[in-house]
Amino acid sequence: DTTECLQEEVMLFVNRIAHILHSIVVQCDGAANKNIGDAFLLTWKINPAKLGSCEEHNYAGDKALYSLLKTMAEMSRHEDFICNFSPTALGALYERMPGYKCRIGCGLHFGWAVEGAIGSDKKIDASYISPHVNWAEFLEGSTKEYGVPILMSEPFFELLSPYVKKYCRQVDNIKKSANDDVTALFTYDADLDIDFPKPVNEKRRPQLKRDRRTLASSILSANAQATIRSQADSSRPSSEISLVRC
Repeated sequence: DTTECLQEEVMLFVNRIAHILHSIVVQCDGAANKNIGDAFLLTWKINPAKLGSCEEHNYAGDKALYSLLKTMAEMSRHEDFICNFSPTALGALYERMPGYKCRIGCGLHFGWAVEGAIGSDKKIDASYISPHVNWAEFLEGSTKEYGVPILMSEPFFELLSPYVKKYCRQVDNIKKSANDDVTALFTYDADLDIDFPKPVNEKRRPQLKRDRRTLASSILSANAQATIRSQADSSRPSSEISLVRC
């Protein structure tokens, strides 16, 4: 729906989200693989021989879930930046979806994939071929049906640490096809309507520090003057001296 309203400005929209998402994924030891239209494929590589405990695979599942939750929080904080479009595009957007807020749906799955390099001598990208990639796409598309921002498959849920599992809840048991086994779907409830505080502009930090120092100096000076005045006017009633000190 957003894509249809923004028309030629949709690339600005996608790139702004990608700027936030990709940087967080890299910080969490993941990799932004490719864009599929207005969707992103993200990967975390895990050695199959190191699936015994979370420490062995370096909490890859927790990092993947955390990166998406942090992305949602940052998108809420920077919604003015993401939705900075022309008046025409904004008019069409809010006319079609009054009270519009930028939201994403995420599907998390764990499984094998064949990795292959595709490209030229100037640019090479890794591509992944596997039915598990389709599973992740299926989960992402199902978030609207379940009304949740995140859907996790049972294999991915088992990858999480016990501490994180406590905060997830099961939403359904499904069979994707007649030949598949029954698998559970889980979600992590995230309140995206929280009014997150705006980040402090780094360029204004020195000015804020100077303002704090000036305020602190003013308070100290006022206290010193109050002390001197109270000592000089000790003949006045004690209630007035207390008032001056305050």
